[in-house]
Amino acid sequence: MSQEVGASSWLFVKDLDNQELDETDLSYLIKVKRVRVGERLSLCDGKGAHADFAITGVSQRPLNVELESLGPISIDPEPVYRVGVALHMPKLDRLSWAVQKLSEVGVDDLYLISSENDRRGGRTPSEDRMIRVSRGASAQARRSRLPAIHAMTGLDQLFWDEPRGVAICNRTGRPPQVTDRIFVIGPESGVIDVKTELEYVKLPGLVLRVETAAVVAGAILIGMRDGIVGQVSE
Repeated sequence: MSQEVGASSWLFVKDLDNQELDETDLSYLIKVKRVRVGERLSLCDGKGAHADFAITGVSQRPLNVELESLGPISIDPEPVYRVGVALHMPKLDRLSWAVQKLSEVGVDDLYLISSENDRRGGRTPSEDRMIRVSRGASAQARRSRLPAIHAMTGLDQLFWDEPRGVAICNRTGRPPQVTDRIFVIGPESGVIDVKTELEYVKLPGLVLRVETAAVVAGAILIGMRDGIVGQVSE
């Protein structure tokens, strides 16, 4: 993840060579940020590549900004390994908050599990909405790699793709380990329907909401991967 903060804004584009901003980003820059000629802008492809540009022109009708490159494209290294959080979905506003904060923290994979035992009764949220929330939070955090969002209809589906390093968060579990890759959160009913036998891992605090536990879990996984948090002996 890039740590530079000199540019005025950080936005995602499909292609750094074309620098084509979508209508939402143009409206944000021109109507909300009120950018001016001479200001800097960082663009990122969401796959690790990013570059700085200078704004050389601003148009209200149609909405448009003209850009000039300020240097070569930089590519951030991929993480040593990917980490993810799988959460049984709470109500929509709380789910959006969780997706936002997990994206800011730096979690690579967000597994959104819908089941009859969650607060949404198995109803899936709009994928486009979750992607928008994640992109906005990732831009705020200046992430160069966008997290992947996986919609799932049950916890068993997770093990088809990620069979190792998965643990369920529980108050009676073991301490987190550096071999952990995915933490499972919820549902709030406490009923988890899964045929695979899993380990349980303990999070700080007592009884946490699903969205709070998800962010705590994500921060621990990122901290262990980045060497900020060490493994605790039992």
